[in-house]
Amino acid sequence: MEECHSFFRPALWKRFSNAALSDNRGTFIITHPFSPLKGKEFKLVERRSCWGEDRLLSFDENGDTCLILTSWTDYLPPDPFVSISNGRADFRYEDLACLKETLLMTEEKLSIQLCQSVNTIMSKT
Repeated sequence: MEECHSFFRPALWKRFSNAALSDNRGTFIITHPFSPLKGKEFKLVERRSCWGEDRLLSFDENGDTCLILTSWTDYLPPDPFVSISNGRADFRYEDLACLKETLLMTEEKLSIQLCQSVNTIMSKT
């Protein structure tokens, strides 16, 4: 669950006139299986794109602002892949392809570091 904050930095949030994220839906429920707030309903204040992710702005019981990832709520309809796979697939192809690229880049960086370390050791002998 995203931590609630009593402040936010509006200068980092860019608004685009052709890409409004708000609609008239008034509430949302936390659906993330590991959130301690799962099942709790919140009043929607605004939907925003913050730090590169879609988030819902609400207030907690203390009146502090709370930004919650939209994907952790019932706000949007379910992902079509998740609905169609019906629990038979643990990962989407796009996510696995991205993971593969990340691992290959990491492997390449580690390989370069290893070669540099070996060269350093060899030059000292």
